[in-house]
Amino acid sequence: MADPLTFSQFFCQDSESNSEVVQNQTCDSNTEENFDNESPKDSERKTKVKTRKKRTTWTNELWLTRDTEGEFAVLFKKLQQDEENFKLYFRMSQKKFYDLLQILTPYIRKKWTPMRSAIDPNERLAVTMKYLSGEAYSSIASRYRMGITTIAKCVFETCDAICTALQPLAMPLPNEETFHRTEQEFARLGFPNCLGVMDGRFLTIHAKSTKTGQKVHRTSSLVLLCIVDSNGKFILVDVGNYNGDTGSGIFSNSKLGTEIELHTFRTLPDKALPGTDKKLPHVFVGNASLPMKRNILRPYGSPSSDTELAFNDKLAEFRERFADKCFRDLCDKFQIYSDGIQTSLKNVEKLIMATCILHNFLIDDDVFFGEEEHDNLGFSDLPLCAKEKKNCDALIRDKFAEYFVSSNSQTENVSEISKYHGSLWQQNY
Repeated sequence: MADPLTFSQFFCQDSESNSEVVQNQTCDSNTEENFDNESPKDSERKTKVKTRKKRTTWTNELWLTRDTEGEFAVLFKKLQQDEENFKLYFRMSQKKFYDLLQILTPYIRKKWTPMRSAIDPNERLAVTMKYLSGEAYSSIASRYRMGITTIAKCVFETCDAICTALQPLAMPLPNEETFHRTEQEFARLGFPNCLGVMDGRFLTIHAKSTKTGQKVHRTSSLVLLCIVDSNGKFILVDVGNYNGDTGSGIFSNSKLGTEIELHTFRTLPDKALPGTDKKLPHVFVGNASLPMKRNILRPYGSPSSDTELAFNDKLAEFRERFADKCFRDLCDKFQIYSDGIQTSLKNVEKLIMATCILHNFLIDDDVFFGEEEHDNLGFSDLPLCAKEKKNCDALIRDKFAEYFVSSNSQTENVSEISKYHGSLWQQNY
């Protein structure tokens, strides 16, 4: 490139070039000063721009055959005629697929342009379900004849639509009617005054971050806190990067913990347990990772009597039936959880929330995934809570423990509970 002085002299007259040269030199000196004073973010941004590859083609020739050779174009019409294979492929029935498509279409439909054709909403939903079932971007891209960036955009736009359009239908914010119905269902199973089972897990995230123009793989963890009802549905879900050395610290820093502490959502008033006259609060069943609260029942840390042991067994039984089973079903339906979610940290919370909403939407779908063996490497338990203190909240737990071992406790037998949960529950347990 020509020197600035020579460049200005070449295009300007001699009488004007001297003034322009002075101006150019002044601008150059100011520019050098600006480069010296630029922030680290500006220099990092310029490094990214320099290392970004120039686009050589508008569309890859392989992607141009999507409408004729892509897996969706070739296979989807055949799957519509075979219900069983449709369920295996999309992990849902055709009825649920088209019901979901009808809800999401206004949010994921794109306009056609003279430059290129838009991807239809049903193909966008198909791509999203394949990714959530555990397939990598590269695999979906080669089979569906789409770019990896296009695949990622389809997935996160569809997940965003699920959180916007489907959540009010499949996982609405709970109200008094919701908790009243849940309390009646748990009372029929032998646990009165119970509003749900509360649990949490660490989720492993394998993310890619770009620093100084190089891709860096890193592993991090997010916390998934939830409340589950007697049907295995999520009542409330909270996903976030909450710091804490113990489960109680994580709970206190979470949105769900804050809402329970401040009574943001209205639960039910205190009520006496059957056969008693002492009113007790409605509670959530928790594990040893959760703190002792007035409306949270956690097991005894060091049970010293048969009553305390029986109470711990009661809580463990309900956590196993509902919360643990809910996490297993979530991992079976959406196997991105099996070995940790491989995606960017930018949209991972919305992706996790979308799977929980879809879990509720598909829970009554007649689809059996078989006994798929996996280690659930994407899930890990929260750390145990610190040593509990004896306070008035512990006295409430003692009242529940005395009730469960007393003759006033009216519980259903195992056969009735198994019948209530259906044959699938009997197969798994």
